[in-house]
Amino acid sequence: VGPEHRRAGIGTALLRRTIEVARVMDLKELDTLKPIDPKDPGRIFLRRNGFESVAVICDFEAESSAVLADVDRVHRHLTERGKIPPAAELIPIDRSPISEVRELVLEYLPRLGGELEPDLGSYAGTASRALTVDGELIGTILVKKVDDVTRVHAIVVAAGKRNTWAGVHLKHAVYSNLVSAGEVRVRFRVGESIHRDTFKAMKRARAEALGSMEHFRLLLEDVGEIDQSKTGVSKLPV
Repeated sequence: VGPEHRRAGIGTALLRRTIEVARVMDLKELDTLKPIDPKDPGRIFLRRNGFESVAVICDFEAESSAVLADVDRVHRHLTERGKIPPAAELIPIDRSPISEVRELVLEYLPRLGGELEPDLGSYAGTASRALTVDGELIGTILVKKVDDVTRVHAIVVAAGKRNTWAGVHLKHAVYSNLVSAGEVRVRFRVGESIHRDTFKAMKRARAEALGSMEHFRLLLEDVGEIDQSKTGVSKLPV
């Protein structure tokens, strides 16, 4: 809301309408990022309306060859010891079980709900891959270009397969694809407390820190019924 229109109930009305739409879409939560500044008015507004700070999110940019080198040694070790199942298959996103991939990503990264198309079309033809074993989806990495910058949007491995060969195998395949495609640099958005492995990998790859934001979340089950008459705004368009 522009400074000249604040304190008129517009922000509250917009938030309440957003919550209504989110419930219709069967979303469980709302997520947003704000600058790490205690005086930021948006940050203050979120806290007053029930949002909680859940993580500090850091943006990194690294050389593709450096992140590949970081996983290559471990991947070779796993391969030599026969730890990667013969039935493991790395599938381009447009040939993967799309609905299952989307469901898996949103289970662990619900903040991406507004960015993932139903058909994941923007990830087709990219370095993105889904990992399956005997037809069972194990994990995925989603990568695409945004404003001519290659970004890793999601790295997700199913529960029970984390900290195993699966994550290493996925990362090795995707990072190899990036290097082969001539993508020199790649960006990651990492929560230090929730993406510990990737955060450590950024340090090992000597990635450049581009900045940090605070991740706020509102669980919709904690929000009561909405009375638009209390927003201070008579009506918002549908």
